[in-house]
Amino acid sequence: MGFILKIKFTNIYYNIQIKFVMKKISIISVFIFCAISMSAQILSNGYVQPYINGSSVIFDASTQYSKESGMSNDLGKGIVIPSVDLVNFQFDMTYADGITFPTYFDGMIVYNNATGTTLTTGNRSATTTAVTPGFYYFSNPDGANSGTVTTGVWKPLGGMGAISGDVNIPAGSHTATVVAIQGYPVSDVPPLPGQVLMFDDETQTWTPTTLTCCDNGGGTAKTIAFSSGSNIELVVDNHTTSNMRVVGVKNAYTTEESNIYKTGVNVSLNSLTPYQATANGTLTGMYATFRASDEESFSRSSSLIAQVFTAPSGSSSFTALAGASLTIGAFMRVSNGMVMTNQITGLNIPVVSGNRYLLVFYIQASSLIDFNNLEGYVSGSITIQ
Repeated sequence: MGFILKIKFTNIYYNIQIKFVMKKISIISVFIFCAISMSAQILSNGYVQPYINGSSVIFDASTQYSKESGMSNDLGKGIVIPSVDLVNFQFDMTYADGITFPTYFDGMIVYNNATGTTLTTGNRSATTTAVTPGFYYFSNPDGANSGTVTTGVWKPLGGMGAISGDVNIPAGSHTATVVAIQGYPVSDVPPLPGQVLMFDDETQTWTPTTLTCCDNGGGTAKTIAFSSGSNIELVVDNHTTSNMRVVGVKNAYTTEESNIYKTGVNVSLNSLTPYQATANGTLTGMYATFRASDEESFSRSSSLIAQVFTAPSGSSSFTALAGASLTIGAFMRVSNGMVMTNQITGLNIPVVSGNRYLLVFYIQASSLIDFNNLEGYVSGSITIQ
């Protein structure tokens, strides 16, 4: 004969059958007193009951608390993980004896609230991890065999740790930024459509370069690329043209001679590298592109033009090469990031061995307009056969 007594022990209710056996009353009384007196260590939103014995699931809150079961959308929907300073955390190995915690904490999940690099002394991973606030898990797949936590490593949950070097990836991010190739830096100039990275031996950097064609097997086609290398500004004045931007093989050069395309002008080559032809040939094609870096509106339609200039060997007096002109695009309003691109083929313009060649960009206005400007990056190429 006996009765059922329901008691609460650390927020978990147990049904205990009490039998009237006098010699056990004193022991049971002590047990009940201790159970009732102990304060709760973990709080829950309901009773934890052993109703899913033999299931693949160890804890189930969905049956009572999911929206599908009729529970309010705001109640019983999350698990609050205790926070930890993972930089300084180390494992308490008291109970890790191969029977209790047989995997030596492999798969343990924590919420880290510290920023820094994990320590490696004591009962810690021998591998450092750069951590920021967020969820991490302890990966120790060999823990059961090694019997230690030093073989494990802390890894961010749902992402990967920060990677730095030639490629930078912030912790937990899926965006990679290439900052170097084989240790040589990549130019921070934004590339334009169709460009490739080419190594500049002079600056020791990888620079966006426009290539528009290739040798089709004859062994004679050659593409010469020109690039501003930085943001430029084309100023429209009250003439039919604007201030020029003279672009060389490596760097940008600016001249304010608005009639350079007509009269020719001595160009200082202090920071400008023209292409010097190594043999007689034929200019057969041109390509040019522009990407705006600012917004601007114009009162009349204007055109952005690329023009090849040439000078004799040893001379810095450049004049326009007849027929080697390309209208990149027409515009009245330019938005940030807007791209204009154009090309021309089928040209038959003689190229003289030893002569120097540059690419010039300028704005041609349809009529007199107020002072205005066009900012962005320019590049282009010429094809010689």
